[in-house]
Amino acid sequence: TEENEASAVVQRLLHLKKIHNFRWKDCAILYRSNAIARPFEMALMQGMWQKNGEWKRGIPYQVFGGTELYERSEIKDLMAYLRLIANQRDEEALLRIINVPRRGISDKTLNILTQENRQKKVPLWQLLQNLRSHPELKERAIQAVQNFVHLIRKGQDLFATKPLKSALEEFLELIDYKSAIEEEVKSEKMQLFKWENVQSCIEALRLYQDQEEDPTLQDFLTTTLLDKNQFTKNETESFDRVNVMTFHSAKGLEFEAVFLVALEDHIIPHERSFHLEEERRLMYVAITRAKKYLNMSMAQQRKRYGKDENSSPSRFLFEIPKDLLKVISWRNPCVG
Repeated sequence: TEENEASAVVQRLLHLKKIHNFRWKDCAILYRSNAIARPFEMALMQGMWQKNGEWKRGIPYQVFGGTELYERSEIKDLMAYLRLIANQRDEEALLRIINVPRRGISDKTLNILTQENRQKKVPLWQLLQNLRSHPELKERAIQAVQNFVHLIRKGQDLFATKPLKSALEEFLELIDYKSAIEEEVKSEKMQLFKWENVQSCIEALRLYQDQEEDPTLQDFLTTTLLDKNQFTKNETESFDRVNVMTFHSAKGLEFEAVFLVALEDHIIPHERSFHLEEERRLMYVAITRAKKYLNMSMAQQRKRYGKDENSSPSRFLFEIPKDLLKVISWRNPCVG
C-alpha cells in the first residue's frame, strides 16, 4: 500500500542518514504530483530517530511548491481543538475554533468578550465558562458561548476516558466537522481531499497511541509535527529539513540521497499527459538529482478518489538495465 511504501522510504532514509552521517537536507523525496505527498508527510512525522542518545519523534521536512499538511486549515482546526482540550489557557487555539464550525458566536460577541478579558485581566476561558448574562450580549449569543464551553468539557471527558483515536473520532462526530467541510467547499474532490487530511490526523493519533506505553494527549501535542509550533521551536534546526517536492521543482538541484516515489504507470507517465517523451525526460531529470544514492519505489495499491485501486509499475522502470538495479523488500528497507 502507499502507507507501506512511505514507511519503508522513511526507514531507508533514516538508515542512510545514520550510516553516512547525512544532514536531513542532504535527502529528498521526489514525486510526479503534489497529490502524492500526504502518506510521506505522515511517515516523516511519525519517524523515530536518535539525537544525542535521546529518541525523538518526527523528522523535520519542507514541501516545495505545495502546502505542508500541518499548514492546511482543517489540520490547524483539529490541532487547535486538541490543544484547547488539553489546556484551556491556550487562547490562540480557543480564538481559532470558538466559531468553527459556525455555532452563532459572532465577531461582535467575541470582541466584547476579549475586550473584557483584557480589561479585567481574567483568562478568556474563565470568562466564557462563567458567562450567565451580559448587558451587551443577547441571550442567543450567551447560549452559543455556553454550548461551546459544554462542547470542550465533553471533549475533555472523552479524552480522559477513551483511547485517543476513539476520543477524536467521537469528538469530530460531536462537532459534525465533516458537514462543516461540506459547507465550506462545494467541490466533491476538495471535500474528499480535506476529509482525507482529517483521517490522516486520526491515523497519526492512532500510530502514536500504538507506539507509546503510556499515551497522553498532552505528550502527543508536544511531540507531533502536525502542530506547526513544533517546527519553529528550534530556529537553528529550521534550515535542516528533508526536501519533499515534485520532479519539476527539483530541476537544477542535487542531493546525496534521492527517493523517487509512486513510480506507477498512471502517475509517471501521468495519465493526463499526451507527451510520452516529455514524461520520459522528466523521469530522467528526477533520476539525475541523486549524487550518491538513488532509491525508487511504488505501491501496488493507492487511493484514488477515496478508493483503493491496484497500480502497475511505471513503464519507464522497465527501460532501466536490470544490472543497474538492486531490489530491496519494503519489509526490510535497511538491507544493503
